[in-house]
Amino acid sequence: PHKGKPVDNGIISVTVIAPDAITADGWDNGFYVLGIDSSFTILKRNAGLEVSIIYQDNKGNIRDTSSAGFKALLLR
Repeated sequence: PHKGKPVDNGIISVTVIAPDAITADGWDNGFYVLGIDSSFTILKRNAGLEVSIIYQDNKGNIRDTSSAGFKALLLR
C-alpha cells in the first residue's frame, strides 16, 4: 500500500471468524495484506479470532491453511 500498488503475496482468500461481523471484516483485510506468517503471529495474540487462508504457492499450486480453532469449527 505504501507504494501505491496492489499486494502480491499469493493470497487468494481470507476468511475470519470473530465475535462480530465488523471485527471479522476488519481483520480479513489486514490479514490479506500482512501475509500468512504475520497473520498467524498476530492471531496468537488475539483470542477469539480464527482464520482460514487460501493462497497460491511459488509453484502455482493452490493451497490452504487454517488456525486450529477454525478447523475445529468446520462441519464434518
